Amino acid sequence: MSSNILISVIIPVHNTSKYLNTCIDSILKNDYKNIEIIIIDDNSNDDSLYIAKSYAKKYKYINVYHNNKTLGQSESRNIGLSHAKGDYISFIDSDDYISNTMYSNMINQIIKNNYPDLIETDLIFVKDNHYYNKDLSFANTNKSLELDIKENILNTSPSVCNKLFKKELIKDYKFINTKWEDIAFTTIMYLRSNKIIKTFNKDYFYRRTNSGVSGINLKPNTKITEIFEVTDDIIENAKDLNKLDSYHDELLTICFSAIMKRIEEIDYWNIEESKKEETRNMMYKYLYLKYGTLTEQIKYLLIPRVNEVIIKEYEVYTNTRKPSILNV
Repeated sequence: MSSNILISVIIPVHNTSKYLNTCIDSILKNDYKNIEIIIIDDNSNDDSLYIAKSYAKKYKYINVYHNNKTLGQSESRNIGLSHAKGDYISFIDSDDYISNTMYSNMINQIIKNNYPDLIETDLIFVKDNHYYNKDLSFANTNKSLELDIKENILNTSPSVCNKLFKKELIKDYKFINTKWEDIAFTTIMYLRSNKIIKTFNKDYFYRRTNSGVSGINLKPNTKITEIFEVTDDIIENAKDLNKLDSYHDELLTICFSAIMKRIEEIDYWNIEESKKEETRNMMYKYLYLKYGTLTEQIKYLLIPRVNEVIIKEYEVYTNTRKPSILNV
């Protein structure tokens, strides 16, 4: 299909040479061609930069930038944003891939729905290339739904990768430099949006690996408290947008959920139980000091989203302290 809507595809890369060809090829094979691809190599020490540059030599709409030192995914995405010229912004992780029709599906719905601020498609977790370069058009529903933002802010995937964001929606917002930057970015873009469209096609394939930008690292995380930077960013932006009161329970649920999921990960760390307990208590302390006790409504919203053991542990922790008024 042809359209004058330009999509900027931002791909941060760090040591993912094993998957990078599949990622880039899946974008090139897309039947929507009005795109620019911005690859930011984050000081890789494998063949990632060589691979990226080889594509840039072949395609004039691919630009490659190289970080002379490792900055992380957030800063790499911010560099990509600084170079993006598109009407809509797409973020693709370099170990993932997309269907051949993802962008055309989304552009059709963007036009049909009068250029929403944000549009999202379905995301599937994969371990291999099973869906790569296959004709999946038979599964396209060609259906879309305008979302109630307040109702769906809790239900959307926090990933930025299965979404297109109108560039003017992002404005000068930057990803915060932490491992869980997607949570803040997606939540804040939801708060900024006036119109969000959901499509029901299986278009984005999120690879679960032990390395790369999508890796799940359950080694002891010395930066676990950075999750509070994520929740602070959400709350501060909600205040600036004058939406904290109207989204209060939803945003507090997102904050509690994000922090409690990090606490749950502590159980899997390969360290002494005493160290795990010490870290859990530190996190509970910070959580309590920042957000206080759980209200019944927040607890109700949390139960489908968080391990109930963590919720009960937190209630035990807060019940031994003097209850405080919830104040964010």
